[in-house]
Amino acid sequence: MIYRNLWLHNINEVEETEGKHILHRFPRMVRENLESDGKTSTDYAAVEIRFVIQGKVRIKLSTVSPEDISQVIIFYGENQYVAHPVPYQGITLELDLIYSKDFREKIPARGYRFSPDLVRIQLFGHISLDEVSPDNPDFGNYTLPDAAAFPAKKYLAYGTSITQSKLALLPDLNYPSILGRLTGYDVYNYGMSGRCYLEDAIIDFLSAEPYDFITLCLSVNMIARGDSTEKFKQRADKLLGALRKKNPRSPMLLIGIPTNWRDLGMTKEGSLGDHTACEAYREALQSLEGKYPLCSYVDGRNIVSYTNLTTDFTHPGDYGMIEIAYNLYEAFKKSFT
Repeated sequence: MIYRNLWLHNINEVEETEGKHILHRFPRMVRENLESDGKTSTDYAAVEIRFVIQGKVRIKLSTVSPEDISQVIIFYGENQYVAHPVPYQGITLELDLIYSKDFREKIPARGYRFSPDLVRIQLFGHISLDEVSPDNPDFGNYTLPDAAAFPAKKYLAYGTSITQSKLALLPDLNYPSILGRLTGYDVYNYGMSGRCYLEDAIIDFLSAEPYDFITLCLSVNMIARGDSTEKFKQRADKLLGALRKKNPRSPMLLIGIPTNWRDLGMTKEGSLGDHTACEAYREALQSLEGKYPLCSYVDGRNIVSYTNLTTDFTHPGDYGMIEIAYNLYEAFKKSFT
């Protein structure tokens, strides 16, 4: 969406409160019709503030609440620049051109996804966009990017906190972002930490826009909530049907529940892990593979190893995110190229 002459990527609503401008991945109509509190809307994954830099630019960011732990990583086009923590009292980013005109003109010829003049501030955590300087002649030297500055193809990722990359240590360390680099697609990450219940509201939202490639990692949180395999299958079937209707020729990878503590029979929070529930959900999702064209099932137990999980034995660590991305890329090439 466009806000203050900035392109807010993976953002669909700005909530203006006293002193804060809170960025939402999901619009209010979706948030109010979820079977959860909707707070994951401001828990960012592959969310970016984008603009074409022409000189000095100043942007102030802060966290939504004092207890939030947030950070940003800045890219010029495809290339990583610097990372900054974002405190509750705020941080002011002062950016400027860093490439010569000759250098900028040569970079696009090398097959980059993004123009080198496109600044991408990737957000992690819960962040408020407090101040920008479009009308300041000293610090408002930017323009709104046009479509030519972005990749032509769009990649949609939906899943739980595993997709959102809840425990990764940097904003770009989520498997959809890495997979987007490998495929050359622009990434729309709608991973939902602690959620991903496949509600009608989220199905309508995800199927409203066209995408060129889709991954669905479904859904360990429905097991944690106690939902039956039949309920999961019915909702997954409805989601696939809606996405296929909107995107009749777009490849879809259906990712079974990844390796986790239940598969090992570990005890966690007083609960003994039952691998049979994971297996039943995996089989239910795999059974839908042949129902829709251009769908390929990927066994989640084969995309990440135990050594690359965090200590909760559910979420991938940094190496796990990289491992998942490369394994999905191989599955993508094998099934669709």
